[in-house]
Amino acid sequence: MIEGNLNNGLLREIDLNKPVFCVKCKKEIIRDSNSVNLNINVHVCGYSFCKECKKKLNEFAGKKLADYERRLVDEFIK
Repeated sequence: MIEGNLNNGLLREIDLNKPVFCVKCKKEIIRDSNSVNLNINVHVCGYSFCKECKKKLNEFAGKKLADYERRLVDEFIK
């Protein structure tokens, strides 16, 4: 399988037989073998997170990102 890196646009080959681990809690991310979609939940930053850690990241960063984006838009408009 080929993966596109969102940060730099580079392509790399991925071995789907190798396990993928959450960068935060180090638990193995279990793929759904019944699904055609073998996509791992990779955040825009390029890290893989399990469902629990992704939820915690969204709770931690969501408001901060919204506030930052609001300031950037205000700065851009002026």
